[in-house]
Amino acid sequence: MGNPETVQMMTAGQHKDLMAAVIEQFPTDITFTRAQQLIGRKRTIGEEIARILRGSEMPAEVIAEWTAFYKKLNIEVDLTGLVLPDYEKGHDRLIVIPKGLTLNQVWAACQKVFGGKIWSAYGDDLDSSVPTNDRVPTTSYAIRVRERVEADEELKNLSANDLKKKKIDGVTLLERLVYGLKYFDETGNHLDRENWTLCTGSRDSDGSVPYVYLSSGGEVRVYWCHPGGSDDGLRARSVVS
Repeated sequence: MGNPETVQMMTAGQHKDLMAAVIEQFPTDITFTRAQQLIGRKRTIGEEIARILRGSEMPAEVIAEWTAFYKKLNIEVDLTGLVLPDYEKGHDRLIVIPKGLTLNQVWAACQKVFGGKIWSAYGDDLDSSVPTNDRVPTTSYAIRVRERVEADEELKNLSANDLKKKKIDGVTLLERLVYGLKYFDETGNHLDRENWTLCTGSRDSDGSVPYVYLSSGGEVRVYWCHPGGSDDGLRARSVVS
C-alpha cells in the first residue's frame, strides 16, 4: 500500500484572513435590545458560523425550534439533514419550510392562530389559486430574509417585473404566511402593519402576484396585483436561498 494522502491544514495567514472576514461583516449599528437577543442566541450564531466554515448541517437547536413551532400548528415534520442557506449581511431571519407543506395547511393554521381574522381574495383554496412558486417544498428547505416588521423599504416602488429584471428573488406566499405565523408566535404581533409584502416568488392562476397585509381592523389579508404594479407601500422581501 502507498503512503496515505497528507491533508494540509490551513496556514496562520489563512486563519487570519477568515477571522478578518467575519469581523468585517459584524454590524456596528445594532440596538441594545437586538444585542441582548443575539447574546441569548450566541450558541446558535456560533453554530451557524461553524456550519458555513465546515459545511455542516443545520444546528440541532434550530431544527428543534422549528419542529416545536410546527407541532403547535399540528403539523408534524422531519427536518433531519436540512442545510442552512449561506449567510448574507442583513438577512438575519431564518424561515424553515418542511417537505410537503401546503398553502392550505398554512392558511388553516392562520385561521386558528389569528382567531379567524383573516381574509383572502382567493377564498380558502390557496393551493389551486396560487399554483406557481419559485420554491416548492418537494424537500425541506430554508431561506433568509431581513428581520423586519415591514417589507423591505429598499424595494418600494418596484414591481415584480422590475425585480425580475434586477434578479432580486422575493418571498413566496407560503413563506410570507409562515413568517407571519412565526413572528406572531414569538411576539403576539403581526407583520406588515403599515405596508404590504409583495410575494414576488408566487403567481396566481391568472399570472398576478399575491400580496399580504394587515388591515386597519386587524385582519390579515391576501390580495393580488398585476406583475407590473408598483406602489410606495407595496414592497417585496428579498430572499437568500
